[in-house]
Formats: sequence, structure tokens, C-alpha cells
Amino acid sequence: MNRAKPTLYDIEIAEFNSAGIQALAAQCGITHMRRLTGGYVEGYEWQPDFWVGFYALPHPRRKGWEFRVGDTDAGPVWEEADPQEFAELARLCGVEL
Repeated sequence: MNRAKPTLYDIEIAEFNSAGIQALAAQCGITHMRRLTGGYVEGYEWQPDFWVGFYALPHPRRKGWEFRVGDTDAGPVWEEADPQEFAELARLCGVEL
């Protein structure tokens, strides 16, 4: 979990195309998120199934904290659940978070 930068959480999760992100957000009472960055998995550039978007969701009880997630075609990769897998995914996409 990371400290949030002051920003607008402008993406409505209920309208976002990820059942995994929607499910966890609903459990936590989170309704909006923000986009951090995105990129293609190395070696699969310009193939839509290999685009990964990275997002941040505000922590529901700790002001100034947020959860980060990589939204892959296979499902979300939550930084909280597996920090090493999340970091590797970001590295493979050539993004710094």
C-alpha cells in the first residue's frame, strides 16, 4: 500500500471492464479509482491482450493511502497481494510506479 498523491479519482469502477477490480472495490466500498500508467508486456507490443493498465484506488479507511493494481487480460494483479509479481509486471511493461 502506498501513500496517495493528491489527485482526482475520476474513473467510476462500476463502469470499468474488470470484474476482479469491481469485486474487490465493492467489498471495500470503493467507488472510484485513478489511472497511473500503462504499457504492453515486453515482446508483445501492440497486441491488445498484452496491454496492462495500472490504477490506484483510495484506501477506504486510511486517508492518504491507496491500493495499486495492474489490470491484465488474465485478471488483476494487486500490489498488496503479491508485491514481487506486481513489480515484475510493471518492469515487463516498462513502467515505473
